[in-house]
Amino acid sequence: MAQNGTKRRKIAHDSADHETQDQNDSRSAQKSFFKNASNWNLEQDYETRPRKGKKQKESNRLPIKTADGRIEQAEEPQQILAAQEELAKIAMQMNENPEEHVGAFKALAKIGQSKIIAIQMLALMTQMSVYKDVIPGYRIRPQTDNGPKEKLSKEVRTLRQYEQALVSGYQNYIKELARCSKLEVRTAKDGQSLAAIAITCACTLVTSVPHFNFRIDLLKILVTKLSRRKINQDGVKYDEGSRVPGR
Repeated sequence: MAQNGTKRRKIAHDSADHETQDQNDSRSAQKSFFKNASNWNLEQDYETRPRKGKKQKESNRLPIKTADGRIEQAEEPQQILAAQEELAKIAMQMNENPEEHVGAFKALAKIGQSKIIAIQMLALMTQMSVYKDVIPGYRIRPQTDNGPKEKLSKEVRTLRQYEQALVSGYQNYIKELARCSKLEVRTAKDGQSLAAIAITCACTLVTSVPHFNFRIDLLKILVTKLSRRKINQDGVKYDEGSRVPGR
């Protein structure tokens, strides 16, 4: 009996080592994303967060299919880990060839619709990193049907479809940042809030890609925060982010 227990511990240890190696590979491939996320302690947030009622907890679980075909509800830490892996996978695809993964913008936003605050944070940070990397050095004009129809090559049509998907996804992302920046709920006592993450993302984008579309919308997020009578410990960061180069 003791021998079986030793084998199980060894297998669990090997499995943990394998998962750690996979996560390290993902971090290397998407350096900018995990650099921003490295200061988070999601497991600690989960442990220190006040527990809610049983009914509320179960409603946050996602169904998963086991090896024998049974449908079970995944625990919150498992959902966070799965979201991290999926976000890193999509970010790597966008980093390698964004034009071939036009649907990735919507996929990232969909993950952020989770009811779990930690996953929402990860999604916001991942989208910020992706948009900062793929946004071109020029503004993209909205596509209209009013002008004369041009005969375009396949390459040009593909590029324009990608650009319109980028603009649409980016606009929706900024709207989500604006919504989250007004929230006051924290994930844990003295922990980082979803609003602080949203402000951090807005600051990064307004300083990294100030030339791109919807800069005014990003500035409105920062101005709204700065105009409040009470400024928290991130106030200096907000102030620095609002100082856009060239203004």
